[in-house]
Amino acid sequence: MAKRAGILICTHRVVFGHLLLDALQRGARYRRVQLVHDAREAVRVAGRGAVDVVLLEPGNPGFDVFRDAARIQRRHPGVRVVFIADSSPIGWVARAVRMRASGYLGKCATLDDIRRAIDTALSGQRFFTPCASRVVGDLAADAGDVPDLTDRESVVLRGICDGRSSKEIARSLGLEVKTVDSIRARIMEKTGTARATSLVRYACSERLVDIASRFEPRHTAGFHRH
Repeated sequence: MAKRAGILICTHRVVFGHLLLDALQRGARYRRVQLVHDAREAVRVAGRGAVDVVLLEPGNPGFDVFRDAARIQRRHPGVRVVFIADSSPIGWVARAVRMRASGYLGKCATLDDIRRAIDTALSGQRFFTPCASRVVGDLAADAGDVPDLTDRESVVLRGICDGRSSKEIARSLGLEVKTVDSIRARIMEKTGTARATSLVRYACSERLVDIASRFEPRHTAGFHRH
């Protein structure tokens, strides 16, 4: 099955993407391996057929990769989604688990792990590397620690993290200010925060929304060859 599979890599890290593309193309193990650099393009390419597994990297500034991954799942039920990232924050792993992704590969992933994840996804099972499995275990042990935000709450939270006022968020969403304030209050209750600054720190640390930090270095590699 793996030899006939079409693989689509989606990562905003250019060097890492080409390294992984080259590694997966060697040996003609897969029917076709493609590379794109944003999740919206991945949605379009997946719709053209010849794609069985999508390797998606969260963290692309300006894109909600998980939302685009869910769009792939809805439009193309036969396509498996595996997340591949250079970290395993609880927010990212939780979203992957909730959407029943076929796997999550954290920073500890080797090239063999990536191939194993693809094969596991094609068999209808799920694969998590150890660094992500620990987070999955924590989620199973105490799901109450993970805020389950609705789509609207996630949009409002993104606006808060972007530094927008309730009035600005309300205008962009076509809502009343008091409605946005009510949503903001629910988010703070769910996250156990009392101030906007604390909420933003929490959202950034747990990756509840994808936010680009100008102070955060970009990594150019995320797997180790064996």
